[in-house]
Amino acid sequence: METKRKPTIIADSSALVSLIVVTDSNHGRATRFIEHLASVDSVVIPSEIFAEALNLVGKKFGHEQALQAAHSFLEAELFTVVPSTDVVRVKALELYGTLSAGDSFTDALVMAMADQHGTNAVFGFDDVFSKRGYRTPS
Repeated sequence: METKRKPTIIADSSALVSLIVVTDSNHGRATRFIEHLASVDSVVIPSEIFAEALNLVGKKFGHEQALQAAHSFLEAELFTVVPSTDVVRVKALELYGTLSAGDSFTDALVMAMADQHGTNAVFGFDDVFSKRGYRTPS
């Protein structure tokens, strides 16, 4: 009997920062979302998103908090940091050209990575994801 594969979720830096920073306005949403992920195979963090989240936390709250967060993500079984491929980067550039001025390249990268992994689930809070048909935390 074939075991059904659990879905994968692609993480955006907005949600990672919200998970790390307890004073973030979306911290509660991010925490609740992660606590209810028993049915998920993994939360994939594209390496560029990992770097962006750590840079944001490091600049606002210091390197020590950023390093603690990095180790937490790297040691947790739920999270997997993966490098982007050239195919994903090209797809992200194509998507980026279709986005509004307020949307970022990393948003496009998250969507391209989701497409590559065959998922529409994104752990992120930017409106662009839901507008483009991706499922995000409620």
